[in-house]
Amino acid sequence: MAPGLTLWDSGEFQSAVATLGIPHPPGAPLYVALARVWSLLWPATSLPLALNALSAVATAAMGGAVASLFARWSRSNPAGIAAGIAAGLVYSVWQNATETEVYALSLLLGVLMLMIGDQAGNTGDRRWDALLAYVLGVAGALHLDAFLAAPAAILLAASGPGERGLQVRALGRWAGPSMLALGLGRASLPLSGLGLCCSVLYTGLPLPGVRIARARASAMAVFLVALGASATLFMLVRASHDPGVNQGDPSSWSRFVAVISREQYAVPGLWPRRAPLWLQASNVVQYLDWQFAFGLDSRTSFSFLRAPFTALFVALAWIGARDHWRRDARSARAWSLYLLVGVLGALLVLNLEAGPSIGWGILPAGEGHEARERDYFFVVAFVGVAAWAAIGLHAVTTRRRAGAARYVPAAIAAMLIAGNVAATNRRREPDASIPRRLADALLGSTPPNAVLLLAGDNDSYAVWQAQYVRRLRPDVVPVTLPLLGADWYRQELRRRHGLLDADGAGPWRGLPKTLQLLRAGAAAMQRPVAAAMTVDATLRNGMASAWTLRGLVYAAGSSAPSSQPEIDSLTVAIARRLAIREGDGTGRDPMIRYLQRLFKCPAAALARASESTTPGSLDSVCNFR
Repeated sequence: MAPGLTLWDSGEFQSAVATLGIPHPPGAPLYVALARVWSLLWPATSLPLALNALSAVATAAMGGAVASLFARWSRSNPAGIAAGIAAGLVYSVWQNATETEVYALSLLLGVLMLMIGDQAGNTGDRRWDALLAYVLGVAGALHLDAFLAAPAAILLAASGPGERGLQVRALGRWAGPSMLALGLGRASLPLSGLGLCCSVLYTGLPLPGVRIARARASAMAVFLVALGASATLFMLVRASHDPGVNQGDPSSWSRFVAVISREQYAVPGLWPRRAPLWLQASNVVQYLDWQFAFGLDSRTSFSFLRAPFTALFVALAWIGARDHWRRDARSARAWSLYLLVGVLGALLVLNLEAGPSIGWGILPAGEGHEARERDYFFVVAFVGVAAWAAIGLHAVTTRRRAGAARYVPAAIAAMLIAGNVAATNRRREPDASIPRRLADALLGSTPPNAVLLLAGDNDSYAVWQAQYVRRLRPDVVPVTLPLLGADWYRQELRRRHGLLDADGAGPWRGLPKTLQLLRAGAAAMQRPVAAAMTVDATLRNGMASAWTLRGLVYAAGSSAPSSQPEIDSLTVAIARRLAIREGDGTGRDPMIRYLQRLFKCPAAALARASESTTPGSLDSVCNFR
């Protein structure tokens, strides 16, 4: 488990929990509230470590839930335990289990949906139906990924034990509540309205003797879905208090809806595809190949070392699926749907660009790629395959020797731990410390009371975490350049810090003009301006004609021409401190390698300045964009 901060969204979520705030849209309000309560239960533990442990515990609980389901479905405790272990030890699930992120809880909620649906179908007790309706509503307040389990859960709830065929009439009662839950989770008025209409139509079907009972059940389901979805109102209430992390500022109904619907982002539709469909499918196959032995070879491309293990687990999953269908067609049908929606639902609805490690030389030059690998969006599919692979190993083993079944959980655990532990260990350097070192170096390089320009998620969230969680350098005002295009963010800079006037916080006037207004506002507030080394030189030079290199930032102002920034004495200290870790490993995230190169910049800049008196741009040495 990570000892503290990791890259990407971890720093933002830790900051949001520390301030009881609102992370990026759609806000994950239920995660923030639950994580805040969880952190208060561990007063002697640091907040980052407590939140990382929350993901670990949630993943363990998910594995236990999968074990419970498959022990019942396969009528074998060893088979169920093996399935639960496999579900938790595939690469992408294990990665999510060791850092502060919402995906571990989202996966747990989805598997709990399956348990509730299974109980509803097995017992016929309407209280389980009521609980499922409530959890469907809650899903949108946690993360939309949890909805991937909803079709399978509804299928289980709509079929009784031993039923092999689809119960269309029973499925009909869930059409309205499920669409309403998804509509509320996405702030979609048409989808929510369609869900309500379906619920009304279901109660009005001309079937004698059941209309009143149906009306009551349908009204209760709608009420419970809405009750669960009301957890999102946390953002509307909390944003009015302007917490430290307040992305989207959903303090009014219009902004509240904008946050839930992710209006801030260019959310793609189903068509046109942002990458060829065959390439998007190839990306999923690529991610599947990482799941079982990524520690043996962590290259993102095809690996002859991993291929035999991938082929073995896929073959075992096929055997396990056949065994599952033979033993219990009802649950096998639901698990098949769970896996299918985990692949096709995520693939078609998300409509992702090509991953950063695929499509080069195939896509036209300049075609977009995702900022990072998105394997975590497909964990439902990977859990589905892994659980069936465990059932397959159990089936093969028991056919050869009945008494060997008790060894199957240990065997599946040994294979996946040996295959993945080297790739999932977040306590190994440089992964363990590089995000924290980035924040320390940026804030340590920044002049007192400065406005610090930051390039994106990783430098911004690391700095936020240092300020809100570790209470470092509250005098520095971080400004995330990609967020300046959002009106709520410009108004936040005006409201909190007075860095923009009404003109600058008004309609968007483009990044160069906004940066000029920001520089003028900083001057009026007598705040120096600094830019992280990650910021593009063109944007930096549009704000000031001269800069001084200070460690990992450029500070505005210099007696030298802009083509050759001065080098502050602080750079010497920063270079020496960062050089201590130059012997660390390479890391598996490309961002880790980028930051390692960036950390060498102060020393490289000093070397360049000492060996040549010819003016030249330090960006060729120091800006590895």
